[in-house]
Amino acid sequence: MASDREHPSPQHRVAHFLATVEDYERLQRTFPLPTELSLTGHGDDDPARWIVILHALLLRKYFAGDELQLKEVAKALRKCVVKNDYPEHEWEEIFENVGKYQTTTIYGDDQLTETEVFTHYLYGRYLHGDFGKWVATEGKGMSLPDDANWKATHARSRRVLLLAEHIRSGIEEGAVVLEASSS
Repeated sequence: MASDREHPSPQHRVAHFLATVEDYERLQRTFPLPTELSLTGHGDDDPARWIVILHALLLRKYFAGDELQLKEVAKALRKCVVKNDYPEHEWEEIFENVGKYQTTTIYGDDQLTETEVFTHYLYGRYLHGDFGKWVATEGKGMSLPDDANWKATHARSRRVLLLAEHIRSGIEEGAVVLEASSS
């Protein structure tokens, strides 16, 4: 028997994903993700920093080893499609790339990508107590993590919302069916 953490069907996984995206969209309306970033970073108590971090925390489940990781949602979506115009190789490309983030900036002497900086701060300071990642963040000016966190969070938000948009369009067009959306 599957654990309570596992989805009993692909339809349940996709429906769960859409429900969590609706929650994220409510958060976005209440605490909009800042569209601009100060070149010098934000002050320690600046609400803009904490709004970006709040978004990053909520988006984490779609990129970490969670049941709603985008790659797993895309695989479940494939099983919910009843009208398919995509060749199988295009689905494979979607599975491979849906959760990937292309780094555009390298930071500091350590030559860290924004994803690595983002991960250090997320797991060392904000979400978990990873000592090594915390040590890597100590003594760094805040403009570096603010920039990296802002870029990574915006990219992640776009990926999640884009996948949700494609699913919703598929449902509206009758190409995606989520008959087993609750139990």
